[in-house]
Amino acid sequence: MKKYFLFPFFFVGLLLMAGLSSCEEKDISDDRKTTKKNVSGIENGYEYVDLGLPSGLKWATCNVGSSSPEDLGDYFAWGETSPKFVYDLNTYFDSEGELSCIKYNLGSGKTILAPEDDAATVNMGGKWRMPTKEEWQELIDECTWEWSIQGRKGTGPNGQFILLPQAGVYQGSNKKGVGTYGCYWTRNLSSSDINRATYYNFWDGEKPDCERYDGLSVRGVFK
Repeated sequence: MKKYFLFPFFFVGLLLMAGLSSCEEKDISDDRKTTKKNVSGIENGYEYVDLGLPSGLKWATCNVGSSSPEDLGDYFAWGETSPKFVYDLNTYFDSEGELSCIKYNLGSGKTILAPEDDAATVNMGGKWRMPTKEEWQELIDECTWEWSIQGRKGTGPNGQFILLPQAGVYQGSNKKGVGTYGCYWTRNLSSSDINRATYYNFWDGEKPDCERYDGLSVRGVFK
């Protein structure tokens, strides 16, 4: 069965118990239907869809760096705002070449990305920002999910839908898991390990395994 989770790296079991990780799929279709883009409006030049979520949150129709829903878009380390050629600890903005983080850590109290470190805010402007882990959880809970030929399709309470392509991840200088899994950053640092950040992911086969200096997809939101 296909799975999808919201979690900070290896703390799957903990988050399953806490309700911040996995949700049972409301509906799964393996016919992998094609998906067309639907658009509710435009914010600062970027299209969005209103899924009828309780919070009123609007989601971008495309990944940051993409011009169509099925395109993969750019990859970002957590807290970085530009794509690069190598994603590892030595190139990460918030480290000194070792497993310790400087700007974002539990001791500093900085556990949510500031606007200048938010890839959606910097690249899309206007009201756009990255989602929090709670906002990803709302999307998971409130939408009915199925597989399409391009990725993961979620239909909201009002019948509008969003597509999340299986863009895989960048680790080191290699792109992995394209067409097999999708990984999307939240704005939140892990509450249990400062070297991790929380992300939403889903997979069809191989399970992804990401650290905060890896390159993941970003999807913008606003209210």
